[in-house]
Amino acid sequence: MLREALAVAGVDPHSVGLLETHGTGTHLGDPVEFAALERVYGGDRPHPAAVGSVKSVLGHLNTAAGIAGVVKAVLALEHGSVPRQVPFDTPNRALGGAGGLRIADARIAEAGWPVPDGPRRAAVSSFGIGGTNAHVVLEQAPDTRVPAGPAGSAGAVPDGRRQWAVLSAHTEPALRELAGALADAVGPLPLPDVVHTLREGRSHRRTRIVLGAATTAELADELRKFADGGRFDATAVPDGYRAWAAGEGPLPESGSEAGNASGTESGNGNGTESGNGNGTGTAPGGRRPRRVRLPGYPFARTRWPRPGAALVRTVRPDEPLAADHVVAGRPVLPAAAQLDLALTAARRDGAGTGRLTDIAFHRPVEVTDTVTLSATVTDGTVTVASDTPHTEARITTAAPEPAAPLDLAALRAAHPDRAEPADLYRWFADHGVSYGPAFQVLRELRHGDEGALARVEAPTPSPTATPCPRTSSTAPCRPSSAACCARTSAARPSSRSPWTRSPCTPACRARSGSASARCRWPAGAAGCASTT
Repeated sequence: MLREALAVAGVDPHSVGLLETHGTGTHLGDPVEFAALERVYGGDRPHPAAVGSVKSVLGHLNTAAGIAGVVKAVLALEHGSVPRQVPFDTPNRALGGAGGLRIADARIAEAGWPVPDGPRRAAVSSFGIGGTNAHVVLEQAPDTRVPAGPAGSAGAVPDGRRQWAVLSAHTEPALRELAGALADAVGPLPLPDVVHTLREGRSHRRTRIVLGAATTAELADELRKFADGGRFDATAVPDGYRAWAAGEGPLPESGSEAGNASGTESGNGNGTESGNGNGTGTAPGGRRPRRVRLPGYPFARTRWPRPGAALVRTVRPDEPLAADHVVAGRPVLPAAAQLDLALTAARRDGAGTGRLTDIAFHRPVEVTDTVTLSATVTDGTVTVASDTPHTEARITTAAPEPAAPLDLAALRAAHPDRAEPADLYRWFADHGVSYGPAFQVLRELRHGDEGALARVEAPTPSPTATPCPRTSSTAPCRPSSAACCARTSAARPSSRSPWTRSPCTPACRARSGSASARCRWPAGAAGCASTT
C-alpha cells in the first residue's frame, strides 16, 4: 500500500521528510508499522525522515484519527517545520531499522525540514480497526503570493471600482471580533481575493453586514471601525446586498448584480456595477479571484466539563481563606470550604439542585504550602482529596424540608444573655484557634436556656457562590459565615465559662457514632467541627 501510494504520486520515497504514523501506541503495533515504513522510506538515504504521531497529544479519535493526521501534516508542510513528538523520551526497543527514520525529538524538530532540497513532502498513514487502511502522500502547496506592486497599490482593484465584502456570524459580539481579526489580516492581500473568500469560502450566518471598499487598506479601515463599535449602514450598500444583510433575500448570484446604493456608485448605464458579475471583480493580472487564508470563526471559548471530571481548587497559604483560619499554629482550610467544593462538583456533574448527606471529614486540609484539591464524583459519592482523601459525602436529590418561619422577637426574648464577640474571638485564640478579619463576622451574640442566637455580617458573596448546603435558604454560604447556616440546640452553658460544653447536634452525633457525644459550644455552632 505504501509503495502504491508513492507510485500514484510519482515521487521518490527519499524526498519525503515527515511520516505521520497511525501510531497505535502498543508494544506490538508500533514495531510492525515502523518496520513497514523503514522498508519503503528508510534505507540508505542522505537525509533521515522524521517520524511522529499526533495521537500522543490527542489520543485515539476513532473515525477522525486519519483526518487529524492529515491536518498535522498539512500544517507542518505549510510552516516548514517538524512538530516535536511529545511526550517522548525513550523509543521502543523493538523498533529496528538502519537509521533512515528518526523519531521527531527536540533535536530533529529544531533542525528544520529534514529534506532541504525540492518541495516539502509528507506521508500520512491511517489504519481502521475494521481493516480499511489508507496512506497518502502530500506536497507543499505552490507559492501563490502576489508580487508587490507600486507604492500605494497593494490590494487595489484594477479598475478602481468598489467591491462588496460580506461578513456574518451567529451573534453581534462574534461578528465584531471577526471583523477585528480580519482587519489585521487583509492588508497584504488582493481585495478581489479577500472578497471572493468571504463570499464563497465561508458559511453565511444570521447576523450580517456588507462593507464596500476599493482597496484592502480601505476594507481594513471599515472592518476596524465596525470592530470598535461602529454601526452598519444598510443604506450605503446595493439593494440586493441590503436584503441579504437583513435576512430577507439570497446573496446575489454570480452573473447578476445587486444594483447600486442610492447616490453612492457610478453605474454603467443600466443600474449595475462593473465587475465579474459576482461582486468580486477581477484580480491583478486579469486572473480569476482565488481563496486566500483568512482568520476563522471566533468560536465562544466556553469550557464544558466532562462528566465525572474532577473539579480542582488550589489554595495558597497567603489566601485569607487559609491565612485567617489558623488552628494550633497552622493555617487550615475550613470544613465549609470543602463542602462548597464538593457541592459545586456534585451540581456540575448533573445533580442539579442536589444536596450533600452522610458527610464524613477524614483529615483536615493544612495549608502550610500550596495545596491542590480535587472534587470527584463517582457513583453518587463526591470525594475531596489532595494527595490523600479529606472529605466524603453522598449526593441526594431529595427535596429539603421547608424551613419553619422564625419569629426574631421571640428568639431574642428566649436568649436574654449577651456575650461580646470580641471576647469569644480572644477565647478562641487563647485555645489555639485564631480567626483573622475574613472570619470575624459575628456582630451580636446572645444565649439562653434553648441555645444561642447570633447576628452575622459577612461580605457580599460573589454571583458564583454556592447556595448553603445545610438549609433550604438560597442565600450563598461562604466559609467566613459558615455559622450562619448551622443550627444547634445547645443547653445553657455552665457558669464556669460561657464557651465550655453543650449537647451535640444530631449531625455531630451521627458522625461521631456516639449518642452521648458532646461538642465544644463554639465548634457546635459552626457545625460540630470538633468533638469530645
